[in-house]
Amino acid sequence: MKKTGSVLLFSLVKAAITISLIAVICTRVDFSVLARHLDRSGAVYLFLGTLLLAANVLLVATRWWLLLRRLNVEALSLGHAMAAPTPPSSSAKRRRGRSAPTPSAAGCATAAESPCG
Repeated sequence: MKKTGSVLLFSLVKAAITISLIAVICTRVDFSVLARHLDRSGAVYLFLGTLLLAANVLLVATRWWLLLRRLNVEALSLGHAMAAPTPPSSSAKRRRGRSAPTPSAAGCATAAESPCG
């Protein structure tokens, strides 16, 4: 099986497990009781919780964006970031002459400067 096939299989298994867990939870919840509880006291708190969750997602996304911008990481589309890496063709290797150097830990110029050793 190719690497892309195993990635697809793994994604399908994860999706099947997620859907199964959601189905089990939905069969165990009595939605009429839930609606009564939300109607009595929880509508405002549910709205506030949802608002706080949305604010948290935006805050975390902004934090990661700032961190990656500070580290000079180029922006990638989601499709490009999730795509399996393809090996370079032989012509691309000949044009470069040699493989590109791999960056050392934490962006240090030499291994001696690396905080990881």
